[in-house]
Formats: sequence, C-alpha cells, structure tokens
Amino acid sequence: MERSHVDHGVLRLSPRRSVGGSIYAFVMSSRSDREAGIGGRRRRLLADVVDVVVIDADVVLVDACAVVLTQTPSRLLQAIDAGCAVMVMSDQAFHEIGRMTAPAARWNRIEHDALRALITDRYLSRIPVVVISDIDPGRSWTPDVPDVADPKDVAHVQVARLASATAVYSHDKHLRRPGYSPATAAAFAERVGHLATVSRHREAEHAVGASLIAVLGGTRHIVGLMSQRVGRPVAWTATLIASMLALRWALATHERRGRLETTLDPILTQIGEAYARAASARRSVVDAPLMSATGPGRLEVRLASYLVLHGPASLRTLVDHLALDAVERGEADVILRTHPAFERAGRWGWSLGRIRTALETEPSMKWAQSDSTAGPSDTRAEAAAKTETELVRPRERR
Repeated sequence: MERSHVDHGVLRLSPRRSVGGSIYAFVMSSRSDREAGIGGRRRRLLADVVDVVVIDADVVLVDACAVVLTQTPSRLLQAIDAGCAVMVMSDQAFHEIGRMTAPAARWNRIEHDALRALITDRYLSRIPVVVISDIDPGRSWTPDVPDVADPKDVAHVQVARLASATAVYSHDKHLRRPGYSPATAAAFAERVGHLATVSRHREAEHAVGASLIAVLGGTRHIVGLMSQRVGRPVAWTATLIASMLALRWALATHERRGRLETTLDPILTQIGEAYARAASARRSVVDAPLMSATGPGRLEVRLASYLVLHGPASLRTLVDHLALDAVERGEADVILRTHPAFERAGRWGWSLGRIRTALETEPSMKWAQSDSTAGPSDTRAEAAAKTETELVRPRERR
C-alpha cells in the first residue's frame, strides 16, 4: 500500500543549524514562554514535532511495565516532554488499558496498584483520549477504514486519519499488515530509538540555553547592583570593557590561544556530531510516515490536525489560522459542538480529545481476555518474559 507524506507544518532541523542560532532560538522562545505562560510553552514545543502518533493499549501497557521493572524513564514520555512527539489515543484503547492492567501486572510480576498509578499519573496526563467509537455516521463524519481486519482496531486508525497522524504505535498484527504500525518489533524499536535520539539532543540544547539564560541573568543582576552606585550607562560600559579585557587576555599569546583551541575543539566536534545524529534520526522518522493523507479537504481533518499540533484553541483562532470563510466558519462551529472527537477546553476553547484523570474501566481478574469478552484478545497486552537487560515485548495477537 502506498503511503504519501503528510505535511504537518513541521520545522525541519538543518544539519547546518548553528549552536548560536539554537541558543538564540531557545532564549527568545523562553522569553515568549514567560510572557505566554504554559500555553505558550506547549505551542513552542509543538513547532518541532517529529511524529504525530495514535498509541494503542498494548504499547502503553508494555512501556509502563518496562518502566516499573527497570526503573528507567520511558522514551515515549521523554519524546512527548521534549516536544518531539504528540500522542493521542482512541477511547477504545483507553478502555482496553483499564481492563488489561491487572493481567499485564500479573504476567510481569509487578504490583498492579503501582502499574495503574503510573499509567494514571504519567501517561494519561500526557496523552489525550479521543472519542471515536460508536459514532452515528449520519450525525458526524468518521474516516473510512476498510483494510483493518479486527473491528476493535478500527478506532485507532480513524483517530489517526482524523488527526493526520504519521503513525499508529501498536504491536498488533492487524495494524502492522496494512502498514499503519511499524512492521516488526525491531522496526518499532528503531523508530522509538530515533525519537529518543532527537529528544536527548533537544533536552541538551535546552539545558545549554537555560545555562546561558542563568549567566545573562547573573550579569544583569550584577549590573543592576552597580547601577545603584554609578548609573546604568557606566555600569554596562564597565561590564563590556571588563569582558573585552578578559577576552584579550585569553587570546594575548600563542600559547594561550593554543590551550583555548585544544579545549574548545573537542567540545565543538562533539556538538557538531550530536547535531548530525539528531538530524539523521529526525529525517529517519519525518521522511518515513506510515499514514497517508486522508481527506485533506474535509473540515473535520483540518480542525483536528491543527488542534492536535497546537493544543486548545478558540473558534476565532481556528478561523484565523485555517483561513475559513463565513460558510466554513459556521460549519466549523457545528462540527466542534456536535462531533464527539472535539471537546470543550475552558470557556471558549476546543481541543481534540481531552486528558482523563483516571482509568474508567475496571481491571480484568483473568489472566487473559476470552474471545467473547470485549477488549483485546488473549495475548495482546501480555509481555514476553522479562530480563534485566531487555524491555518486555508483547506477543503478536493470534
């Protein structure tokens, strides 16, 4: 099946992007964050999104079990926090997670309460749930999904197509075969590994920017204290002269310049290599979307694609950014109010799905779900035997 690239307005990471430019961008964006608050931070981070993902229940359960077992951070959550990935889940996956926490905990021999608390605190707080199941087709439009054999998996692809996602993260063979999910466990691990590489690079970049901000803040504080005695112009002039004299002293002799070059050369080399690795990892994901563009003319898709990237927005904001005319504005108002996938965010805002504060499905007391029970099949959320050096991986659905 042919997969075409979906353009999400992603900013490309150039391998030639300079360190100074990155720091400047961070400083300016941090200033915008302080002025705009939390919402501004979310919008800034989403500007560099690498992967827009619909995540299945089995991936959440396997990842959470691995966190409990190994006590290591989740690479999926790190990608979300670093702004490399945006993840949502269908209401079908949300209910499956609630049902399968107990079997997953028993299979991996971990505390069920600890697993459920981890999912509630860390995963649900970052991954909105989009209601897409059991929608009346005569009332609200949903994407057609003719190539998924298991009806319980259709909802994941519907959300992905509605939001113009780049992939569905799942270990389910019914989603692998049509190409919506990475074809093998190795391919899945490789894609998540690429996200982890970009996430680590971005976190390091933010740390450098934060350090620079701290230095600049300290300098400004010192100048402020000096200004009380000699005035602001004199204080800044003295600071500038002192900085120039220090630089001149460091570069005054050939020996000092050599020592400085010896110190900085490996650091700059490492920075350049880190940028090259991050750019390569980013291209590996951005240039290989698993989902094709669906209904680009559909207003529902345009609304959902904007909201999943930029977060909650008012109708006026959506009209302005999507350049909607008067007729489309009226249609958008109706869609936002009637389509279950769109939910209120505050008094005036709208979002694609919403954050849930708790799992709403009681855990199954069985080791596995039977075929007659609603939810995942008998081995979908179970993990293979755990080891200290290998993350748990789910078995293929039979």
